[in-house]
Amino acid sequence: MVITSVGSAFARFRREHVDLDAGAVDKARKSRDYLQQQIVSLAANARDFPRLEPDSPPFVASGSFARSTKIRPLDDIDLFVILDDEGLSQRPSFWDERLYYLTPKRSTNSRLAKLTDDSGHVSSTRVLNRFKSALTSVPNYASAGIHRNGEAVSLKLSSYPWVFDIVPAIPHFSWWTGRVDWYLMPNGQGGWMRSNPRRDAESTTGVNKSHSGLLLPLVRLVKYWNGKRLRQGLSSYYIETLCLKVFEYRSNVTTFQEGMEVFFRKAPSRVRRHCPDPKGLGPRLDLDIGRRTKERIEESMYEAATTARAARRAERAGNVAGALEAWRQVFGPEFPG
Repeated sequence: MVITSVGSAFARFRREHVDLDAGAVDKARKSRDYLQQQIVSLAANARDFPRLEPDSPPFVASGSFARSTKIRPLDDIDLFVILDDEGLSQRPSFWDERLYYLTPKRSTNSRLAKLTDDSGHVSSTRVLNRFKSALTSVPNYASAGIHRNGEAVSLKLSSYPWVFDIVPAIPHFSWWTGRVDWYLMPNGQGGWMRSNPRRDAESTTGVNKSHSGLLLPLVRLVKYWNGKRLRQGLSSYYIETLCLKVFEYRSNVTTFQEGMEVFFRKAPSRVRRHCPDPKGLGPRLDLDIGRRTKERIEESMYEAATTARAARRAERAGNVAGALEAWRQVFGPEFPG
């Protein structure tokens, strides 16, 4: 098919190389619903499986799939499983503000009380292992293992190409509002750390609305560039956070061409600075990124900004072929021309 406009080239590029296939998304959501039903059954029927949160929905969709910022291939789906916190006390470490402890209260019948370490605290590693062993009974199960970061159980069902990363989590309720402030999730070392995927979802939804729904596909385009065009690019969550910060207070962008140029022009200064966790609950996102890596990424962004500016200039001059060639320099040979 002959490409006659830059807009139609972006549409084809997104459809064929960036965005998830709509049929796959529908199947993934149905398989997630199926898995949730199986976990509910385990909690009701398996004596040693932790009880689920009884007063609110026990599942919170998380990750880029839940926020509609996932790009091809669909290889993982994140799911928080909210456990009953009755009979447990929560407290932060005196030495590390990111570390939390869960301790069973006296005479509690919480199933988590049986999963403590030598110090008497509920071990997130033991909880993950309990999930892992129980999930092997799920119909259509193929394999289950602890995720390499030690923060989730990765479950592979035989019918689908994607993996579910299942995160057991404990709610922390505000004494003032009665609402959940955050969840405690495994920290990879047997302890617990704070997170709240609902805050990410609310932030993404808010900025997306302010840009008339254009932000989410822009994030996916930037993620594609980050993954395909950068050697050792930024993490998916970091690059998504950069997009939100760039567009959070900016006037409404109207085209992908404009949005990509704006991102490449504005993002380098943010890469140069520290990037706090947007939820305000964890360490900064660039904690393990060195200065040289940042300089290399900044340089790549500046080069992309120059090329994107040339592409827009060619498009305004009516030179569609020249604009398409410039965008191919940004995204690679998969971009149509």
